[in-house]
Amino acid sequence: MAQRYERGVDIEEDEEEIEEVWPEEEFGEESKTQKQFKKAMQKAGYKVRTYRGRYFYKGWAAEVPRDELQDSIRATRVKVQWDNLGLNWIVYPQGG
Repeated sequence: MAQRYERGVDIEEDEEEIEEVWPEEEFGEESKTQKQFKKAMQKAGYKVRTYRGRYFYKGWAAEVPRDELQDSIRATRVKVQWDNLGLNWIVYPQGG
């Protein structure tokens, strides 16, 4: 259990990652590209989540620290695109 402090109050957080489920009713059937991308990004150690991006993209995406963008691109054979989220990047497959 990790602890963080918010306005002088101890808040315990469970560090256990919850596996996100593919929302088929919202995103449609998960493609082979999506599965390959998710597997490669998790293997590389990036947090993977569902994302609604530009150009009507809906699918898996990896949250990548600012200085690791090139490493994340090399982590998969899937062609990717990325958006800047201020301090971090969100990397996701081209065309879904």
